[in-house]
Amino acid sequence: MRLTKITAHQKAKAIEVLAHGFRENKNLLWITRFRSEKCIQRLCAYCLEVSLIKKGAFITEDGFGVILIYQSSRDLSVRQKILLGFHFCKLILTTVNLIRLNEIFSFTREVNQKRPGKNHLYCWMIATDPKRNSLKTVFALKQFAVQMAKIKGLPLYLQTSMLRLKRAYERAGFVAYDKIYNVSGNYHLWFLKREPIQS
Repeated sequence: MRLTKITAHQKAKAIEVLAHGFRENKNLLWITRFRSEKCIQRLCAYCLEVSLIKKGAFITEDGFGVILIYQSSRDLSVRQKILLGFHFCKLILTTVNLIRLNEIFSFTREVNQKRPGKNHLYCWMIATDPKRNSLKTVFALKQFAVQMAKIKGLPLYLQTSMLRLKRAYERAGFVAYDKIYNVSGNYHLWFLKREPIQS
């Protein structure tokens, strides 16, 4: 199954697919003001815009699968940095629970400390459309990430707060190298990595 970069006219579809991932994993919604559909949509739109700026947003040819994956060391232009700042401010003002802002920033710092300092690929999100949540689509998205890491010769990193997904990634060759407990959201977050396979 072929994947292509998400274009402007595919944004709405991509957000719809990503939103399913957030609905399935409610652990992440502790940062929002309300656990509403509107907040989920805004959170997904933010993730998508950041990944588009970092050249790391892809969709399957049938539109039923989305992956957000980008290279950590990619240099950003001044314009791109301004855009990132704009989307972050927009997220804070429209979606984030301001009462928990200190908790959010503290947790974000803790997460960033667990990420590698070296150049790597970071897989932020993998999501599929619930109407076509097929194993074929999930497999294609995972293989896309693994193949990208192989071509670039970079380790692949990701994180998950769902135990069943952690186990699935471990079966796919990932190794859990650390974990933290989020008191505010009441969940564990696992950090996983997969070294590139040399051909």
